[in-house]
Amino acid sequence: MNRLKVWLFVLLVAAAGVAAARLVANSERKAATRALDARLDAGGARFAAAIRTLSSETAAVATLAARDARLVELLHAKEAPGPRKASPGAASSADEVGWEIASRAAIGAAEKAAGFKLPEDTQIVTGNHAWLARKAQDAGAADKELVEALGAAIAGESHLGWVRWSDRLWYCAAVPSGVGAGLLLLVPVDAEFLRTAMAGAGTEITLLQPGAKPIGSGQATAAVEAAASRRGAGPRDAGRLALAAVDVLGVRVPKPSPLFLAGAPAHRVVPVTIPGLTGVTVVASVSATSALAPAVEVQWTLLAGTLVLAVVGFLFGLLVRPGELPPPVPSELLAAADRIGRGDFTTHAPALAGKLGTVAAALNRAVDAAAAAGRAGGPAASLTQEFFAGGEKAPALPPVPPLDLGPRPSSSRSAPVEPLPPAEPLPAAPDAGPTLLGGGAFEAAPVPGRPPSAVVAPPPPAVIAPPPPRIAQASPPELLQAAARAAPPAEADGEEQHWREVFQDFLRVRGECGEPSEGLTFERFRAKLESNRTALVAKYACKTVRFQVYVKQGKAALKATPVR
Repeated sequence: MNRLKVWLFVLLVAAAGVAAARLVANSERKAATRALDARLDAGGARFAAAIRTLSSETAAVATLAARDARLVELLHAKEAPGPRKASPGAASSADEVGWEIASRAAIGAAEKAAGFKLPEDTQIVTGNHAWLARKAQDAGAADKELVEALGAAIAGESHLGWVRWSDRLWYCAAVPSGVGAGLLLLVPVDAEFLRTAMAGAGTEITLLQPGAKPIGSGQATAAVEAAASRRGAGPRDAGRLALAAVDVLGVRVPKPSPLFLAGAPAHRVVPVTIPGLTGVTVVASVSATSALAPAVEVQWTLLAGTLVLAVVGFLFGLLVRPGELPPPVPSELLAAADRIGRGDFTTHAPALAGKLGTVAAALNRAVDAAAAAGRAGGPAASLTQEFFAGGEKAPALPPVPPLDLGPRPSSSRSAPVEPLPPAEPLPAAPDAGPTLLGGGAFEAAPVPGRPPSAVVAPPPPAVIAPPPPRIAQASPPELLQAAARAAPPAEADGEEQHWREVFQDFLRVRGECGEPSEGLTFERFRAKLESNRTALVAKYACKTVRFQVYVKQGKAALKATPVR
């Protein structure tokens, strides 16, 4: 387990928690908005039904009261001569006082007969032709609409509708009361009526009248009024959501920020159309606080839980120790290694994958090298015995000094190059057969311009002798040399390509260091590399050598790396 992996996982979990909180908040807002709009539709329909009920009840009570015999008798009695002053709703003459008393009694009887009761503030106005004549002369602009409605009833026409009187909104029913007389019933549409009509609906109704104070079943807000003033039909947002407090993981959080619901509304409003009502805007509104509070609580709970998990994960990451469990070693590999360690070179490790495959391949190469050494006539001692016995590791190869390629044309930028020291002579294995390092492609080629002594002469052929009778007499250096002689040489094409690449790189670095390259040919370069490769392979018992160009003290130089 890795500490960085733990923290990365914690970061991913935290990001997923924030994304989940945002997703849940938006989902809850959409669901709450749909529920609020459904409540608005239901509230608007309920208010429209309440108005229809008001209209039918007002018309029924007015019709029954207008047929009251006592009221009809008084309205049609012969009027005494002389001018009279009266105002609607408050009779000043003896006749009008009698009309009012009779009309109140008629209304009470009508309500009892109909089985319902009108609001206490209901007003009654009665009159006849004489009353209408006097009122037409004395009525002001405020009473004009009222006089016109009662005049239509006196003329024999019934009238239902809305009137504005005494700065209030009324629903009126004007019906004839015999011939030449009429009764006008006024039912107030005020805050009390709206609260009664919308009780238990969860929706508020607000009546907005130009130049008058809004009337509502609840407290009308400026946000609702502003939303109602916008044109267009359908539900719309009003205000911005602000909560008093929510519970987060059992903790009361006062005034929490909506966060992902920052654009959520405080109310949802929709205009309501009432037939016959002009000049008044009816708005149904519902508070979004109760519907969106659970969404805000859920999002803050998710965020708080994510924060707790992140803190716990961070602290847990501090306790994690970097480490890796070692892979299990198959029993077949252990058995093969044990037999090889005891000197059984006919055994091969099984083919495996991954890191264990690398170990198995190394064991097989060691076994093959030891077997090849035995076939070449050298002692059959196992090279792996030396390694398993804790023998000293071969030292790292030092950098190859700069090549000494003989005299060069003089140049102002030329500098003496450190010559490569001659390779150490290879100790010949006792009673070994003819060496494979002499002659052929491994023979050092003569370099023009250099004394013959600089050319490495091939070793003389040795007399073939039978192998020593005992393996234990061979020393580790002799085993390594025998393995080097028995190992198959690298393909000439691969070596040739490598030397050409090193030669091109050597020329490039010499040019970058300001050293001249006149007179330096690939044949001379190749002969030097081949000579050093032969010496290093024999010394370190490696398969081949790879050269690399580097800069040493401002000059191009070579270093060699053994390839086993």
